[in-house]
Amino acid sequence: MAKRTPILAGALLVALLYLAYENLDSASSARPSSTGTRSAAVPIGSAVGRAATLQQQQQNSPPPPQPAILEVASSPPPPPCTSLNCAGRFTKQEPPWADLTFQPNINWEKGGVRGDCVAGELEYIMPKYCSPRPPRARNWPSEERLNSIDVHSAGKPQANLKDVVEMLPNRTILLMGDSVMEQFYNTLQCFLRREDIELPNDAQFLSWVQSTAPLWRMGKRKKPPKLPQRASGNTRLLYARVTTYQPDEVLAAVGTADVIILNWGLHYQRMPDYRTDLEAALTVLNKVAGQPGKAVLFSETGAQHFKASDARGYTTGEWENRDKGADKFCTCKPIEDFNVNVRNRVLREALATGKFPHIRTLPFYELTRPRWRWHFGNCTQRPNGWNYYTCCDCTHFCFSPAMWHAHLWSLKSELQQATGIRSWQKPDWRMFH
Repeated sequence: MAKRTPILAGALLVALLYLAYENLDSASSARPSSTGTRSAAVPIGSAVGRAATLQQQQQNSPPPPQPAILEVASSPPPPPCTSLNCAGRFTKQEPPWADLTFQPNINWEKGGVRGDCVAGELEYIMPKYCSPRPPRARNWPSEERLNSIDVHSAGKPQANLKDVVEMLPNRTILLMGDSVMEQFYNTLQCFLRREDIELPNDAQFLSWVQSTAPLWRMGKRKKPPKLPQRASGNTRLLYARVTTYQPDEVLAAVGTADVIILNWGLHYQRMPDYRTDLEAALTVLNKVAGQPGKAVLFSETGAQHFKASDARGYTTGEWENRDKGADKFCTCKPIEDFNVNVRNRVLREALATGKFPHIRTLPFYELTRPRWRWHFGNCTQRPNGWNYYTCCDCTHFCFSPAMWHAHLWSLKSELQQATGIRSWQKPDWRMFH
């Protein structure tokens, strides 16, 4: 009997714990006696009752040995990696048959194409990928081919533009930012047509667009939004080319739009200036973003992949730190596998103060960090004449539908969490067809 004591005692312990949990309310009125018997609260004939009886029979048995308790010292999490010394590298590569190189220059006259790189701007993607029934690929890669090449979007959740439009019936969405933000807007224009949710710009809509122009002409740059679009549900879309903070443009945006998506990080080289301007803008925008039907999403700055000289093999990819010798023979390079981007660090630190609770961050850097092969590269002889003979572009992205569908999922997710959207009584978007 003595050999079975540890086993029976263990069973008793489990039974008593179960009893305490199931009879918590009755325990206060029926406390166990000094013998430790709890049978008064146990149904007759139950296994717990039998275990309690067995305990009475073994009161004089020596207690079973107690298992040793291993104490694990609690250690703080490792500090965040904020320098290139602790950064890692991406290992996922596009398939070997993918034609993503940086030379020769993009053939602008034949549709902005070089191999599998199609310049991700409206005039180059619209005739190829934006019809509900796209034409058969000729001298450009098919959408299926691009999706197969884009290993960096594989497995990421995706959304359509229609998913976002249905969240914002009869609302105005304004994208503000530099040329990378314009690439995103061009993609939205493409998806409007591809998903067959584009509405014509009628006279009433165009008249409203003109009525907002004076707000934008009051300040320094005097550039109203452009490229107006309408979507099903009377969702309105506008793009404003803005590269640095201007107080009057922020006020004009507030007076024009319900949902503002903005970024202007790449055009700041002095981070103290960026911090000051960012906090000034967020102070104004935060007051609006908490109102029903409103939202402000500040987009992270996308990754650049300019070649730089670094003995460790790590580079930030930033244009201002580039190897200028690569300007004439363009090549882009992979960068570190951690978000040490200085502009995004300023954004995170500003939002971490807690002073701007209604501002949402739209992720973008993580999506673009591994895409060092997806840039225009040699972009000389562009029709617009920009850097005609020395154009090396490791900032703008070749078109990838999968990349932008992943970005739309992030946009949808952040809108769902925005204070003003959660508190808004959304009308049925079908009312506005």
